[in-house]
Parts: sequence; structure tokens; C-alpha cells
Amino acid sequence: AIFDIEGIKIAAFPGSIRYKTAPERCMYTQHEFTEAIKDMPAADIAIGHAGCYQESDLFERMQVNEYGTNAHEGIAAITEYIERNKIPIYIHGHLHNPEEKILRNGTRDICLYGAQIIEV
Repeated sequence: AIFDIEGIKIAAFPGSIRYKTAPERCMYTQHEFTEAIKDMPAADIAIGHAGCYQESDLFERMQVNEYGTNAHEGIAAITEYIERNKIPIYIHGHLHNPEEKILRNGTRDICLYGAQIIEV
């Protein structure tokens, strides 16, 4: 979904890669994420639970690896969305490992764990 807060558009992505089969979990396959956000308009920043998928062959792997072999492998469709729309900041959690890095397209990738104040 896209939320507009005082003129700032925020793209929000729920859930993580499906690594368990329990239907009550907020988990999706790579394909389900791709379908869900393929028509999502551009935003100023993005937030989500799961991180980006950062392999160079992300779309080839997305087709092969429908269910995640790793709970933390990231979401290919989010990576594609961020790159296509030149999103400057992506804030997420899920990894239980606070860190910040710059993605290959220049996006500031901020992984939070627990409550934290950040400057954007």
C-alpha cells in the first residue's frame, strides 16, 4: 500500500518470504510479492518487514526459488520496486540485526531491530 503522510508518500510492504506453510503467517512466495506490488506507484520512501533481495540474478532466482530456503533471503520484488522507482530510503526489520548499508542503486537500506530513532 501507499500512504501519504503530510505529502510524503510511503510504500509499505507487509510480511516476509514464505519459509513456513502455516496459512495464518504473513508470508508470501516471491511470485506472490511480485503480483501484489507490480502496479504499485512510486513513493518517497519505503518500509517493510523483510529486506531486499540483493543477488544480481534476482529475477532468475525468483522464478526458481518459489519458497524461500532461507527465512532471511529477502524479497526480489521489493528490490525491483526500489530500483525502478529510485527510492532513496528503505527501512525494514526481520533480520534481528541492526545495520545500514547502501544498495547497488544508491538506496539507503536501514535494518532496524527493536525501537530506534533514525534520521531520514
